[in-house]
Amino acid sequence: MTLKLSEISNNNTTCSAVRLSDLPTPAPFKASWVKVEHAKLIINSEPSVHAFASPSAFENILQCPFFAKCKKDMPQQTSEAAEKGRRMHNAVYDDEALNTLSEEERKVVLGVRKRSIEDYDLDGYNIEFEHFAKIHYRDCLNLMTFGTIDVIIWKEGSNTLLVRDHKFGKMPVKEGKYNEQLKPYAVAMFEEFPWVENIYVQIDQPYCEGNDEMFCYTREKDYDTLYNWTSQVVKSAEDADWTQAAPCDACRWCWKDNCKAYQIGMKKACEEFALTIVSNEELAEVPSEELVAFCDDKLSLINTAKQIIKNQEDIYKKVLVAAGGSDNYAVVAPAMRKKVDWQSVAKALNASEDLIEENTTYVSSGEPYLRKKTKKAQKGLGELFK
Repeated sequence: MTLKLSEISNNNTTCSAVRLSDLPTPAPFKASWVKVEHAKLIINSEPSVHAFASPSAFENILQCPFFAKCKKDMPQQTSEAAEKGRRMHNAVYDDEALNTLSEEERKVVLGVRKRSIEDYDLDGYNIEFEHFAKIHYRDCLNLMTFGTIDVIIWKEGSNTLLVRDHKFGKMPVKEGKYNEQLKPYAVAMFEEFPWVENIYVQIDQPYCEGNDEMFCYTREKDYDTLYNWTSQVVKSAEDADWTQAAPCDACRWCWKDNCKAYQIGMKKACEEFALTIVSNEELAEVPSEELVAFCDDKLSLINTAKQIIKNQEDIYKKVLVAAGGSDNYAVVAPAMRKKVDWQSVAKALNASEDLIEENTTYVSSGEPYLRKKTKKAQKGLGELFK
């Protein structure tokens, strides 16, 4: 039996995380959204706070329990890809955002809009975007975790609800059945809607062949199992320290400057590759002959290793292009760029050499660079590829 909030006592609470009173109430999203004639369309704004161990971070936490703590105070960062994804997310329900996209992006978003809105624009259906989903501990009023679901869809009088997450990246993510982010979302929906018995989850990734198949969780068979799994993931993140950090795919999104395990691992890798680290104190001094010789040897070693890797890379690329692509790589036609030889044009128009020279600008590259002088046999190169 699931306890209701009104039935839970504040006495003897031992839960951590965020209290319900600490969270803002999401305000209505003020935007010019697409017209819906039959279904009820609800659009919320995303809360300004984020969970310590949010559903979107579960996959990374499972790889590295220290991930959430390490990234907790990480300075806010963004990228062109992240901003593009945010615009496309908003454009699914916001016509103003839709008008800021390129033609190719608009076509992608309109396809998602059809699957998330137009296909369900029927009497009795509710379509809600940016739904604030939260899971509370069963023995206290504190939140375990919370996040924002892109869209939930349900029909009045039905005991079934659909959770759909939009992914606008070009690298495929795990389908709904195996997706770690959607599991806590299902728990949150079972908690919030006591009438729901079946929750279908689905990933919509238009750049990767559109919708995945829907997968169904049931209250009777899956709710308790999903709740326990979710609480274990959150607890592992809360209890973790840097000694539990592990080199993994999550390192791409983490704060490496705050991870002692990453720093130790990088130093060890340098030692294994015979690339002793030169300190800032040594660089601040006038380089000695020994230091110059050392850096010369190591840079030559690195460049030779790069060339070996580059040769292998070229072979792999040729194979994948000949095969028409692979699971992780698509063959794309080369971009055409226009380049005009203005000196030849000027000569063809009988411009004098003095006139050409007078209108020629020489631009410095700005920084000194190294040019390799002679090939030198490398010692210890085989150690790199043991």
